[in-house]
Amino acid sequence: YVDSGSIGAGSTFNQTNYAVVSSPAAGGAPEITISGTGGPMTSYVAVRGATQTLRPSATILSSQSGKQQFVGWDGSQHQLKSSLPAVLADNLEPVGVVTVGSGISGGGGATGGNGGRLTTV
Repeated sequence: YVDSGSIGAGSTFNQTNYAVVSSPAAGGAPEITISGTGGPMTSYVAVRGATQTLRPSATILSSQSGKQQFVGWDGSQHQLKSSLPAVLADNLEPVGVVTVGSGISGGGGATGGNGGRLTTV
């Protein structure tokens, strides 16, 4: 375990994931789906160094219609955050980013997933 106080500014982590984060429709309560590349309801692979771990899929109903949101994993559930710094907190593993209501797929780390990746992680 390494927290942000243990490393220098601008350091890169050897971590990524193969999550797909998407919000298929605009209007109402946006539905955000987090899944593997096999489609909805499939787990995704998170990679940290040489260790690969399966993470569960999820569907979240968001009250933040029309706003860009970021997804993090806290070890037991996915969390939505409104900014990249919030999802980079020491207790969260970055999963992906989605613009709610856009219908654009996104997710993954620097080399994983489809669409809008968290390339600044």
